[in-house]
Amino acid sequence: MLKLLRQILQPSRLLYLVWNQIVRPTEHDAVWVGQRLFAAKLSYKLRDGRYWAVPRWKWALLARLNPRFKYLADRWDCDEYAELFRVTASLLFGVNTVGVVHTSRHYWNVIVAEDGLHWFEPQTNTWVTNLTGIYDLAGAEVDI
Repeated sequence: MLKLLRQILQPSRLLYLVWNQIVRPTEHDAVWVGQRLFAAKLSYKLRDGRYWAVPRWKWALLARLNPRFKYLADRWDCDEYAELFRVTASLLFGVNTVGVVHTSRHYWNVIVAEDGLHWFEPQTNTWVTNLTGIYDLAGAEVDI
């Protein structure tokens, strides 16, 4: 088991180092993240004291590497996809400004980028631009 874990993490470490040298995320404190979420009138919970962010165009590159798995109702669905994207961004690329947005209807991601908030649907690897329907923010909570 330990050998398998090492095999998984070694490529991750390399990606992390390369990403940080090429992209160079900017460090911010939790207040910076909180101000952006508060301005959008979101209910949120911050997990960290320091955050690393990049602009939206760099997130677009990262999002292309989002893993895809077969949808399985209640076993591998929207909440698992949203958590996986959050964890993948942090583990592989050292950026922890991905939040999981959840409502009573759906889970997806918010990205606190250098140039504002952006919404990402990890199940389809698409950027959400219309916050209606299942993406309506009424009653939404963000965990970042």
